[in-house]
Amino acid sequence: MPAVVGTVNVEDSCTIVIKENELTERSVLESQESPKRNVPCSSGVQWNFRWYPAGDTPANKDNVTVCIYVDGFINFNVTVTIEGNLIKHRLDPFGSWYRKIKWVHVSHHDLQPFFCDGKVSLTYKLSFEVEVPVSLINHSIFQSCEGIPTDCEIVVGTDSVKAHKNLLQFIAPGLYANFIHNTVESRSGKVIITDFDYKIVKATMDYLYGCQLEDVSIETVIGMLRFADKYNIKSVQLEKVPFLNLKNETFYIIVHYAFDCCKDSLFNDCVKVFKRREDQLKTTDKFAKLPPAVVVKILKSAFSLSDTCEILRHAHNYGFPGVIEYLEFPMSLSLSLQNFCDTASYAWDHSREELKKTCAKFFYDNRLEITIMPAFHELGNTAVEIMKASLVSK
Repeated sequence: MPAVVGTVNVEDSCTIVIKENELTERSVLESQESPKRNVPCSSGVQWNFRWYPAGDTPANKDNVTVCIYVDGFINFNVTVTIEGNLIKHRLDPFGSWYRKIKWVHVSHHDLQPFFCDGKVSLTYKLSFEVEVPVSLINHSIFQSCEGIPTDCEIVVGTDSVKAHKNLLQFIAPGLYANFIHNTVESRSGKVIITDFDYKIVKATMDYLYGCQLEDVSIETVIGMLRFADKYNIKSVQLEKVPFLNLKNETFYIIVHYAFDCCKDSLFNDCVKVFKRREDQLKTTDKFAKLPPAVVVKILKSAFSLSDTCEILRHAHNYGFPGVIEYLEFPMSLSLSLQNFCDTASYAWDHSREELKKTCAKFFYDNRLEITIMPAFHELGNTAVEIMKASLVSK
C-alpha cells in the first residue's frame, strides 16, 4: 500500500537590494534573474525569482515587481519584509500543470519611507507546503519530557500509556478534565478509554510526544483524528492527511470520518470523488458497510436531491438497497397531507407494497381533504389506484 502522506511547511527566503534611482531610471520590463534554488524536503523541486525595479508591465510601472517561479505544483505563501517589518504588497498568482508562479508587487510609494543611503533591502519569505510521509511529522517540542517522571496513565484494556498531567492540560484538555475533580480518575491517576483501541491511543500519544511514527496507515491516522476530535486535542496537526490520501480504497473510512466529525470541507471533497466514481465505489463491500445516514448525505449532496422521495427514487434507479430500507419505514410513519402525494407517487411508481397499503389507509382516513388537493388530481391514474386500494384497506 502506498505510504500515507501529510504536509509540512518549510521556509526559504531571498533578499534583493533596490537603489532609489532604479525606480525612475530603469525601464518597465527591465529585470534581473536569480539562480535556481532547491525547495527544502521536496525531492528536487526548484524555485527562483526575477525582479523588475520599475514594474513588469506598464500597468505596474509604479511598483517593484518580483516574479517567483516554482517548478512543481507546490503550494506556497509569500510575505515581504524590510528589516523585519511587514510591508504591504499585492499578489497575483498563476498556475499550470507543471509550475506555480506568483507576481509580488510593492508600490514605490510604500517603499519611499524605507530608503536609507539611497537603497532598501526587501526580503521575500516563502513558506512551501511540502508532502512528506506522515511518519516524519512529529512534535519535537515534547522530546524534552523524557527525563520528567510521568504522573498519569491512559488505560486501554490491559495496556496503558504513561503521560504527564501538566502536558495534557495544554495538548489534550478533554483527557486532562478527568483529573481536575475529585473523581476515581483523579484519585487513581488513570483514565480508562473504552471506545478506541490501544494502537490508536498509543499512536496519538507518541505523535504528541514527538516520537517518530512507524508503519502508519490511513486507518491509524483517521483513528488518531477521531481520538483528537473527541478529546479536544488541537495539536494533532494531521487534518490535511485525509485530503491528500483520498482514493478509491480510502474513500470509505475518510467519508465516514468526515460525516461523524462534521468535517464539511473534507466531506465535500469526498462527494466530488463519489460523483465521478459512483459505479466503482457503490458495488464494494466497504460501501455496503457504511451507515445509511452517510450514504444518504452523499447522495443528497452529490446529485442535489432535495427531499426523501428524490433520494429514494435515486436509490431505486441506481441500486442502493440500504438507503431504501433506511428511509422508507420512517417515511411511512410521518405521512401527512403535505407529503402524501409525493410519497404515494413514489410508492406506486416503484411498487412498494407495504408503503402502498399505508398510503391507502391514510387516504381513506383523510379522503375529504386529499380529494380536493390539486396535487392529488395531478397524479392521474395513480390517484385512481390509490382510491381503489383505500376501499380494500378500510
